Amino acid sequence: MNNSLIKLIRGKGAILNYHRVLPANKIDNSLINISVSVKNFINQINYLKNNFDIISLDDLLLHIKSKSNEFKIVITFDDGYKDNLNYAYPILERFKAPATIYVITKLINNKYLPWWIKLDHFIKNCNINVNIREKFNFLKNDLLFADQLNIEKKLSSIIGKNNKLKYNKIFLDQKEIQYLSKQQLITIGSHSHSHYNFSQLTQEQTLRELKISKSILEKIIKKKILHFSYPYGGYENINFKHTKILKNLGYLSAVTTIRKKLYQPYQFELPRVFVNNDNHLLRLKLKLFGFRKFY
Repeated sequence: MNNSLIKLIRGKGAILNYHRVLPANKIDNSLINISVSVKNFINQINYLKNNFDIISLDDLLLHIKSKSNEFKIVITFDDGYKDNLNYAYPILERFKAPATIYVITKLINNKYLPWWIKLDHFIKNCNINVNIREKFNFLKNDLLFADQLNIEKKLSSIIGKNNKLKYNKIFLDQKEIQYLSKQQLITIGSHSHSHYNFSQLTQEQTLRELKISKSILEKIIKKKILHFSYPYGGYENINFKHTKILKNLGYLSAVTTIRKKLYQPYQFELPRVFVNNDNHLLRLKLKLFGFRKFY
């Protein structure tokens, strides 16, 4: 199979979309389903390192505008979970694999718990005589397309104000973000301040979300924040008119969760390949070869 045909089938590379990496015994029956076990992550990175070039996001922006047909891999993490440091980073360091971590700045220092974790805990721990995953997805969609500025108020009406959730500190704090930013393999990016559905925001509200997040992160790491990850990131969650705002703020790229092949050089609508613990190595290989059925 010649290089041109391979490019047509696969694209010029793939940006992998991870969230959490945890020991198998710490991955519970979460309805969110965004974790990868340490064992699976090691197997995946080992395979990727032995078969492709794993490059930084900055290098990918150069690659997709080049004439090269070589298939490159970029690794990204959304949200800014503490296990990115505790479990994922040592593996990335072992294999010398660069990665970008997109941080939700409102969650830094663990003073705030996002709605999806609260909802997940509530549904799993109450007596609901329906399919709990269907219930979770129904309420999730209801929250996603509601008034984003009052999402916590609406969540309280669903789960009750007294629904207390005890949890460990699961998000990165300032010192941990500083440490990661100093590592040659790690790029820190923004995942917005509050993780709102941007399609439900005005341009003024979007600008505020982007400016707050960028300002907080730049004060922490003493570097420019150049890369952005859209919250939720699907076609239905993104107002692409906001691209102009990203450019004006100095961003160089924005990744989505849109699942398509990476052809176009337009750096503000970059597609990604979602990876969780359902993605055994064979399924990941099929995704990377371009079989959309397995995306």
